[in-house]
Amino acid sequence: MPDVLRLQLRGISKRFGTLQALDGVDLDFHGGEVHALLGENGAGKSTLMNVLYGLIPPDRGEIVLDGRPVQPRDPAEARRLGFGMVHQHFTVVPQLTTAENFALSLEGAGFRYRPDEAGRNALGLAQRFGLDIGDPNARSGTLSVGARQRIEILKALAAEARILILDEPTAVLTPKEVEQLFAVLRALRAEGRLVVFITHKLQEVREIADRVSVLRRGKVVGGGTPSQLSDDDVAKLMVGQTAAVPAPNRRRRGEEVVSLEAVALADGAERLDLAVHRGEVVGIVGVDGNGQDELFALLAGLQSPRAGRVVVRGASIEHHEPAAMQDAGVGAIPPDRRADGLVAEMTVRDNLVLSRKLLRRFSRRGVLERERIDAFVREQAQRYRVRESALDAEAGKLSGGNQQRVVVARALAGEPAVLVAVNPTRGLDIAATASVYEALNRFVDAGNAVILISTDLDEAMEMSDRIGVLFRHRLSRLLAPPYSLEQIGLLMAGAGAG
Repeated sequence: MPDVLRLQLRGISKRFGTLQALDGVDLDFHGGEVHALLGENGAGKSTLMNVLYGLIPPDRGEIVLDGRPVQPRDPAEARRLGFGMVHQHFTVVPQLTTAENFALSLEGAGFRYRPDEAGRNALGLAQRFGLDIGDPNARSGTLSVGARQRIEILKALAAEARILILDEPTAVLTPKEVEQLFAVLRALRAEGRLVVFITHKLQEVREIADRVSVLRRGKVVGGGTPSQLSDDDVAKLMVGQTAAVPAPNRRRRGEEVVSLEAVALADGAERLDLAVHRGEVVGIVGVDGNGQDELFALLAGLQSPRAGRVVVRGASIEHHEPAAMQDAGVGAIPPDRRADGLVAEMTVRDNLVLSRKLLRRFSRRGVLERERIDAFVREQAQRYRVRESALDAEAGKLSGGNQQRVVVARALAGEPAVLVAVNPTRGLDIAATASVYEALNRFVDAGNAVILISTDLDEAMEMSDRIGVLFRHRLSRLLAPPYSLEQIGLLMAGAGAG
C-alpha cells in the first residue's frame, strides 16, 4: 500500500505593504481527506493557496511535502509536484475555445494541438466527471459564468493532481452539479488524494469535509471535525461573533414598479411576462444557461428585447442602454464582479462612486467634491465591513468577497427603485452575507423591489416573496411560499406545470 500523502505548512507568512495577509500559518493536511478551509473575506485563505500553487512566494515559512521541503516557484512547478488548483477568479482565456483552454492547461499539449482531438478529449473529460461544458468549440468568453466554472474544475481534474485546491468551486453551480462534483471529490478521496476545499457554505462543509481549519486575519484560530463544531462555533472562529442571517419580513406588495410585456429573451424564444411590485423580492432560478444572462442583460440595458417591451415605473424604455436604465431607476449587481462590476486597476474608493447617479450626487459644476466622497466612502466601508486600510488599494487586489461587497454597496447607494441582483452573496463570508441580506431587506421594506437571479436555491427561497423558474428562456408562473423544492426542481428540468 503506498504511503499516505502528507502536506505540512510551517510558519507561512506574507505581507503586502501594510497588510499582513498571512501570519505564521501552521497546518497539516493528509491524503484521503477533504479538508475545508474557512474564514471571513480577507482572512488569507486564497493567499495561502496561491503560495502553495507557486503564484506568490512566502516571506517566511516552509512547505513540506511527504517529508521533503518544497517551494514551487511557479504554477508549472506546482503541477509537477502534484498540485492542481481551481481559482475563485476564472483563468480561462476568453478568446480561446473550451477545447483550446483545455489544451493550454496541459503541459506540452500546445505543441501538437489538433482541434478535433482536443474537442474529443474535452468532451470525454466532461462525460467522465459528469459536468456539462456544451460545445467544446465555443469561445469561452461567450459562455455563462457557471459554464466557465465547470471548465475550471475540469482543467484541474484533467491533470490528475494528487493535491486538488478548490477555491469557492460551487459558487455558481446548480445543486445537481454540486452533487456531481461532490461525488467526484469522494472518489478522489478514496484514491488517497488530498482535496483542500475553500467555501463559505457551512452545509457543504458538513456534507463533504473530513476536517475543518479556520483562518482569521492571516492566522489559524481553530478547527476540528464538522461534528465537533456547531455553526455558531464556526461563525465565532471566523468573525469573532455569531452572525445569524436575518429572515425577511413578509411584506404587502405595492404598485407595479417594473414589468416585461410579451418579451422574448432570445431569437425564437417563447414570449414571457413578468410584473414586479414595490415591497417584494422576486427570485429567478433555473439551471445555468436557460436565460438568466439574457434577463440580466435586458434589465441592465445591455441588450434590447427580441420582442416586447420593458416598462419601469409606468414608462416604456425606448433606448436600451445602461444609462437609460439607471435614469429610469434600475440598479444592478452583475454576475461577474471582476469583468462587469469593477475597474480592477482603480482604487476601491473610486470604484465605490463609479456610477452615473453617485458621480452626479458628488459633483458640482463638473468638479468632484472629494470631502463628501471621502465621508460617503468611509460610511460604506463601515457598513459593509471593508477595511479602511484597503480603500486606496487597487480593487483587483482585494479578495473576491471584498470585491463583491464594493459592488453591492455601490448598487444600493445609487438608491434605485428596483435592483437586479445576480448572486449578490457569491463568495461572501457568514457575516457579510448576513449584512447583504439585511441591506436588501431594508431596501425592500422602504418600498423598493429586488429581482434576485440566483443559482443558490436556499438563498432564493429564503429571500424571495415569489419565485419564477427559467427553462429555455421561458419563465414559469411565479410561485408563492411555502416553496416546494420538488416542484422547483421539476420546473428547472422542464417538467411540471409552469
